[in-house]
Amino acid sequence: MSKCVSSHSVWSRPPLPLTLLTIVLVLFLLILVKTLAPKGNLPLGEATTTPRPIPLFTDSSALACLPTNTIREQGKVVRVVDGDTVEVEINGSLFNVRYIGIDTPESTIRIEYFGEEAAARNQALVDGREVTLIKDVSETDRYGRLLRYVLVGEIFINYELVRGGYANALRYPPDVACAEVFHMAEHKAREEGLGLWAPRP
Repeated sequence: MSKCVSSHSVWSRPPLPLTLLTIVLVLFLLILVKTLAPKGNLPLGEATTTPRPIPLFTDSSALACLPTNTIREQGKVVRVVDGDTVEVEINGSLFNVRYIGIDTPESTIRIEYFGEEAAARNQALVDGREVTLIKDVSETDRYGRLLRYVLVGEIFINYELVRGGYANALRYPPDVACAEVFHMAEHKAREEGLGLWAPRP
């Protein structure tokens, strides 16, 4: 007579070690994926403390206008005031720095057309970054702000703001070493309909 195996005896058998190992591995992977997944609810700028890379470079011909026989200082941008003014820490002291040779629309006391876009572009280029400040002739403007050409690495910020259509090129004698370069950059931005020069809706 054959013996019947009860269903109770089959289900009470302990799981095989391989099955336990598989379950543990799957659970571990699920926890790992959840931990490493990007947090979609973080506000912009809080996900990382590393400045975003700048997706551009300045042509060497534009850099050639920069004075080579004047003061060069290193600093760090701690605050972007507007499209053409920043606050920079230099050797532990804070200075307001006004970009030489350009003028962006207002975005502080009053809001002018494309002023907020210019300020946002300036912030994307320099905020939190190490900068090189290059003097032309004048030390400060009438408001006590340092007048400087500003570079992040080899990226010429004054020039890039004009080239992208975020700023006008304006001559402010005697600080005119790069005036012609800025004028040509504005002309090209106008031709291409960039930024300020784009057709308005």
